[in-house]
Amino acid sequence: MKEMENILIVAGGTGGHLFPGISVAEALCQLSPNISPMFVITGRQMEREALESKGYGYVILLSQGIQGLNLISQIKGIVLTCFAFISSIGMLLKIKPKAVLCMGAYVSVPVAMAAKVLGIKIFVHEQNSIPGLANRFISRFANEIFLSFETSLNFFKGFSLSQKSNKFLVVGNPIRSSLRNVKVTPFESRKNCLLVLGGSQGAKAVNELVIKALSIVNNVKDFSVIHLSGSSHFNFVKEAYESIPIPSTVYEFRHDMENLYNNATLAISRAGAGSLFELCHFEIPSILIPFPYATNRHQHVNAQILAQKGASIVLDQDGLTPELLAHNIQMLLGDRQRLLSMSHAAKSLARPEAATLIAQEMISRIKRGDTP
Repeated sequence: MKEMENILIVAGGTGGHLFPGISVAEALCQLSPNISPMFVITGRQMEREALESKGYGYVILLSQGIQGLNLISQIKGIVLTCFAFISSIGMLLKIKPKAVLCMGAYVSVPVAMAAKVLGIKIFVHEQNSIPGLANRFISRFANEIFLSFETSLNFFKGFSLSQKSNKFLVVGNPIRSSLRNVKVTPFESRKNCLLVLGGSQGAKAVNELVIKALSIVNNVKDFSVIHLSGSSHFNFVKEAYESIPIPSTVYEFRHDMENLYNNATLAISRAGAGSLFELCHFEIPSILIPFPYATNRHQHVNAQILAQKGASIVLDQDGLTPELLAHNIQMLLGDRQRLLSMSHAAKSLARPEAATLIAQEMISRIKRGDTP
């Protein structure tokens, strides 16, 4: 029996980092049964529950970012990073991973620095169109950087064209196996259904705008609404629909998102990379309302990439009125041909093979013994 090979996936902070990391872990195990993925997380309940449900081991590492913080918080972040670096040295010596995959966020930095010192292969995945500060720093000494969007290449400075062709690979953003392994319902056979994604924790502004917009929508026949409100806004959203004469179903969240996606003909969503690649995989046209306070306004850039391909309409939250949102809902749900065209555009952007491509490339480089 072959000895198990550990691969460490640093994916703490948010679901946007963790769930793509889990997708890669699943792909690694499918391609090589002797690989044992382990995670580094920040210890949030969501992270622990998601990994425990999948049976993956994890290590909790305390760290803090410095971008956009005041001087005292920045000093605290630097001190914590130094302690996290020392802890990471000990962790890596104990686990002895063949490689480290960093999915972004500040917790990646001390682990990647420790891996560099110990000569362990380092891989990076950048989910958004504008790379974060942590990934830009780690990219300097990583073996390979995987990108969701080709436009991200423009933000990695100091690399020659030959270096970029060797170190960077555009693969898309990995989506969950529960989504990519189900059959996508042909768009033409779906009945008009608006899917509202309020965010895992609920996006208050989106929830309120949609409720007000749907209360004034008219001239659209025979459509229903599925609204994921998030737990914090569930009661408010559910009660609001009682006065709106549109067939609707409200959920806090759903684990079987594939069933909801396969019913949708239009979605209203924020513009995080994870949501966008899932919408594209299920060929769903969208109205995107980027989170206005996302770092470097990366959600706006994410959204514009889909809009330029014809898959989405982008509405900035600042200045967005219920009337404008209602107008766009009516326009799209009332024009089946345009929805079909947008669906085709979304499908062209889908990258269901992203997790497998990352796993294959990591395994190949580990076997070749590449150095940065």
